[in-house]
Amino acid sequence: MGMTNLSLSQKRQLVGFLELICQELELTDTQFQDAKQKYESVANWLDSGGIIKHYGPRIIPQGSISLGTTVRPIGRNEFDIDLVCKLIYAGSAQNQAYIRNIVGDRLKENKLYSEMLEPLNRGWRLNHAKSSKFHLDITPAVMNGVSSNSEILVPDRDLSQWKPSNPEGYVKWFEWHASLHSQMLAEIIRADVQPLPEPVHFKSILKRSVQILKRHRDVYFKKINSKNAPISIIITTLAAKSYAYSVQTYNYENELDLLYDLISNMHRFILIKDINGNCEYFIPNETTSGENFAEKWNKHPERADAFFKWQNTAMKDIEKIGIHTGLDRTQRALMDMFGEVETSRAFNRHTNSISGARSSGILKANSLLGLGLTTGINVEHNTYFGN
Repeated sequence: MGMTNLSLSQKRQLVGFLELICQELELTDTQFQDAKQKYESVANWLDSGGIIKHYGPRIIPQGSISLGTTVRPIGRNEFDIDLVCKLIYAGSAQNQAYIRNIVGDRLKENKLYSEMLEPLNRGWRLNHAKSSKFHLDITPAVMNGVSSNSEILVPDRDLSQWKPSNPEGYVKWFEWHASLHSQMLAEIIRADVQPLPEPVHFKSILKRSVQILKRHRDVYFKKINSKNAPISIIITTLAAKSYAYSVQTYNYENELDLLYDLISNMHRFILIKDINGNCEYFIPNETTSGENFAEKWNKHPERADAFFKWQNTAMKDIEKIGIHTGLDRTQRALMDMFGEVETSRAFNRHTNSISGARSSGILKANSLLGLGLTTGINVEHNTYFGN
């Protein structure tokens, strides 16, 4: 269990760097509020006229925006924000193309939306990227009449049939897992809240772990075949189940050990069955009857192989962080894992905090990571004027 080559203070400081990187990867509070205002405006527009009004349109967020696990795509400065346009008075008897078209037609009636509207295979995109650094992807959905637990139906990729989904139920399921904690770690966090550049705690261990894994996946598969990269819902689901298993099995005194165990246990929750002599993979959505997130692995087994290789690399990379001594080498190792831009920004924030600590005369030196507030030997205040 966990990583044994580092001291507790070293692990906590590395967690602080990972937290800063995650902050650089996600929507800022301002961007989130901007996105919220914009999708509420879309909801009001869809519900205020046109044919679609008679179907009771309701816009709900899904995916990373609703889970709190947004990650900026590599090489782009805008975020993908996924929404569902749920028609509460429509069901599976409705034609998928018709439902998609009435959503698009209503959006086209708005001059602002018509100028940024882009058709997608399953729905529509409102491209706010120029002004707000994100775009809204809207997937139409109808009610699942045979379900009693808030399930909906969304178009299949080929528009040949409706597919069950439950974004609202999945958020509740994920949040329940995120609320679990290791008792020992929870007590330490309550008693030990410190400012940067001393180690800080993840704002939510599970959510931060998902962000770390998603970004590591993006960097890893950019170098090879991105088509085989595990989709975010697979990472999120396996991470949530592994997190729950880990905190209910062990007690942790730091988040880095928990993160390592979370990654190392993810494969435990992939079901492998022999179906008519064939090996098939199952990662069930526990909020939606019959939905298998690993369905495409059974058509493309190379994707399953790619997942296991990536998982093993992620474990090794987390271990490698602690091998390097000094901030420069630690920063380079994190850049290799999470990208240069966001890592550099995170370390710049750390450097700025260090400068403030130096001026206040509270700076200390650490042989592994360099400078901090409480771990290490005192560093004398220097005004650079020989005083």
